[in-house]
Amino acid sequence: MSARRGLATAEAVALRALESGAQDYLLKDHVDAGLLERALRYGIQRKRTEVRSAFLAEAARILSSALDYSTTLRAVSRLAAGRVADWCVVYLEEDGAVVRLETAHVDEDRLLTAAPLMARPIPAGTPHPVHAVLASGEPRLIADLGDDWADRVCEDEEERRAIRAMGLTSAVFAPMVVHGQTLGAVGLFRAGGPPYGDDDVMLAHELGHLAAAAVDNARLYARATRATRVRDEVLGFVTHDLRNPLSAIHMLAELLAEPN
Repeated sequence: MSARRGLATAEAVALRALESGAQDYLLKDHVDAGLLERALRYGIQRKRTEVRSAFLAEAARILSSALDYSTTLRAVSRLAAGRVADWCVVYLEEDGAVVRLETAHVDEDRLLTAAPLMARPIPAGTPHPVHAVLASGEPRLIADLGDDWADRVCEDEEERRAIRAMGLTSAVFAPMVVHGQTLGAVGLFRAGGPPYGDDDVMLAHELGHLAAAAVDNARLYARATRATRVRDEVLGFVTHDLRNPLSAIHMLAELLAEPN
């Protein structure tokens, strides 16, 4: 009787905990492998959700803190590397090719090794998935890059060796879209560990929107700054050109105002 009462009390406590926000519970002496696996899975998912939410909040803060988009995108790519990716690459379209504007990795030595490859543009027509993302404006998940990833996306053996040395195993690409226009893309890469999944696609997609808004705001600010500078220059020219004739008119007016 007391055992049943104890079980009922434990279940009541567990239900109150669920009402307060807990996701699962285990009862003492009533744990089997299935329940334990479920509780561990929920715990891992909850931790991943917390990490993603904290990362996006920090990325939003960084991207809204300055109006130089190169600086902010560099900061965000470095933030992503180590938290939600091993490698993070920000792509932008320039003159018909795709450039890697920013590349980040948790290990600075690895980043320096890959720098020559990252400096190369990705020509149009190559099978790199970033082209499809930029054309469609839709994210793309590649859970398993496979051993032939370098062979599929690289044009020469030097690039293939560099890609293989990066040890990439999984990737997710998300477009940077603002006002219906795709400005670029964000690529998150893992080098080992669990593959990316649908939750990671949503995170990358949100990061792409934040990055696109930062780029758009920076460009609008730069355009407004240029317009203000041009206005000031025009006013300066006009003021200078009008100063002499206005002075002459002023002097003539004073002469006319003098009594005869």
